[in-house]
Formats: sequence, C-alpha cells, structure tokens
Amino acid sequence: MSNFFDKSKFRFDYIKLSNEERNLLLDRLVSRLKMDSEIIFAHVYGSFIKREFSET
Repeated sequence: MSNFFDKSKFRFDYIKLSNEERNLLLDRLVSRLKMDSEIIFAHVYGSFIKREFSET
C-alpha cells in the first residue's frame, strides 16, 4: 500500500512565543479567516507545540 503523502516534504519550524505574541497571532488569524465567507468554523488545536531542546 502506498503512502497518501510523502512525509519527507513536510518541515516544521519551532519558535517560542510569549503569551502576548501568541494572542496577537491568534487575533490576526481570526481577522484573516473572517474575510473568507466560505469558512464557517476554525479550530486552533492545543496550545501550540512546545519544544525546549536543541537539535544539534
């Protein structure tokens, strides 16, 4: 059975945001989504991925 998508093409960048930065990001996201009349529901899952270790 073949894979539906190639995982090697996905990349995750981890950044650390303060609560203020996170709220600003969410506010901007809400504003953008409200501009699209075809979007009737959006859900932000979790509290963003936390990653404290280095990949060196």
